[in-house]
Amino acid sequence: MPKESRGELDQIDQEILRLLEKEARLSFAAIGREVHLSLSAVAERVRKLEDTGVVTGYHAAVDVTKLGLGIQAILRIAADKEHCQQVAALAERTPEVREGYQITGEDSYLLIIAVRSVEHLGQIVNTFGDLGEVSTSVILGHVGAKAQ
Repeated sequence: MPKESRGELDQIDQEILRLLEKEARLSFAAIGREVHLSLSAVAERVRKLEDTGVVTGYHAAVDVTKLGLGIQAILRIAADKEHCQQVAALAERTPEVREGYQITGEDSYLLIIAVRSVEHLGQIVNTFGDLGEVSTSVILGHVGAKAQ
């Protein structure tokens, strides 16, 4: 079995992934300059990372504040068994939900949402509150490796 399919990547592959995560539109030539490989060698490595499912897609980062959604919040929802599928379905059809996770622990779901105002936040909380207990935290800023 090739090492890439077992999740074992060499340092060059790891650096390529780091560069792509930071800037998905980076050219193979620019990546090659960073990792000291030719354009064709980088293209081959990226193709293998895609073929083995390590790289699953390329995404645009959206500044939701430019869309008028200046408040971001985390909703933690504790739903009983009968409401779990309803929470998931509601999250899928709610455009304010930017990310959603089914989780373990006291809560059933963790949703990251973006809204226009505190009133808008209240509407979303009330909508999900019909299906379970909702705890809300407003996001003040980003920290860590993925902070923009």
